[in-house]
Amino acid sequence: MAYTLKDMADLATDPVRAAVIDVLRMESPIMERLSFEDEGRLDLEILKMKTLPTIGSRKIGGSFSESKGIIEPVKERIINFGSYIDIDKALMKAKTIVDQKSLQITMFTKAMGAYFNNVFVNGTPTADYDSLTGIWWRLVNDSPATQSINGASIDISPDSASIAANKILIVDYLHQLCDVTGRPDGPDILLMGRTCRMRLESMLRQSGMLSTTTDSYGRKFATFGEGGPAIVEAGTTNPLDLTSQVIGDVENVNGAALSGGTGTSIYAIKFGGEYLNGWQEYGLDVNEVGWLENGLTYRVVVDWTPGIYMVSPFSLGRIYGIVAA
Repeated sequence: MAYTLKDMADLATDPVRAAVIDVLRMESPIMERLSFEDEGRLDLEILKMKTLPTIGSRKIGGSFSESKGIIEPVKERIINFGSYIDIDKALMKAKTIVDQKSLQITMFTKAMGAYFNNVFVNGTPTADYDSLTGIWWRLVNDSPATQSINGASIDISPDSASIAANKILIVDYLHQLCDVTGRPDGPDILLMGRTCRMRLESMLRQSGMLSTTTDSYGRKFATFGEGGPAIVEAGTTNPLDLTSQVIGDVENVNGAALSGGTGTSIYAIKFGGEYLNGWQEYGLDVNEVGWLENGLTYRVVVDWTPGIYMVSPFSLGRIYGIVAA
């Protein structure tokens, strides 16, 4: 059975575990939308669609020609991430307005959510084999060319000399992106950096194309049109530093590198079914070990083993080469 973070929070009997899940939901709208199936293994081999079978007709009395779809085995890996949260006795005993154990666990969990957001987008198996394979790498290296759309350096900055024309053009690009992602229903979210989100929402508001939706946490998100995909910010690698964007504004405008230019990307994602899904070796574990032998340190261990996989090549899409300053 697959569990969302909301399911995990509802089923949690330990208040500390419930609190950790609650912070993860707040920090990662991506995690909030994934479902995680218990698999009990370190890697998962899936059969990915590559080529559909050929369908033909036959004459009366004749026979059909044999044909079958071509599938491609792909091995997905988990990330095993977490840490010890060691709290000094002096902090545990201190009479402060904010409970120090709760604060340390919250700070750790915020960092955990930011880590997942970053590897979900930017993780590359060549740079870190033990991390997730992120959606940027999958689109650049393992997806049909139709899933990556060249934004041709379209400038959606407020001071753009062609802002009036670009306000119309970006809507055309978004329609094209939605057409190739999550077919036939379209994507669930459009994922982007903070600057791009603010510029895009402004342009859609002026065009009458901005609406809103609410997620299971109760947060409101803008959408691309009524009932369209939610416009979601990918967050930061450091929750205390808004400049450390997961999806930055320094990508190469040709889409082939995450640095070395002035571009950014908008990703479209479809969750569930044959599209993008989560899985885990085991569920999020929060273990209050308690006082260590030295008598000076209180330890809480938080760890989790999630992964992601997709079957359909239409699970993801991307517009690259957008300039949003």
